[in-house]
Amino acid sequence: MTGQFYKAILFLVCIIIWLNIYWAREAEYDQNYGYFIYSMLLSIGLCIIIGVFWIRKRSILKQNIIITLASLIIASPVSILLFIYVYQALFGLYFKL
Repeated sequence: MTGQFYKAILFLVCIIIWLNIYWAREAEYDQNYGYFIYSMLLSIGLCIIIGVFWIRKRSILKQNIIITLASLIIASPVSILLFIYVYQALFGLYFKL
């Protein structure tokens, strides 16, 4: 039961982070910083939660290693910053921050 809850939370947090990045691209000047900061805080929080699970509930992480690694790769602060850095090369536009 805990493993299913863990998978659902990781999946939803990854979706919320990338939705906020998308909304930051479309929002007005001050609002896009809010979306960006919110997504970065969620991403950092996700990494901290996975770290706490690594210390306390290592068995859940070992059972769900693929989704844990995928969420760390997809929703880590480094991947978000890397996406913003290469956004211009991918889409031909500058990311509006």
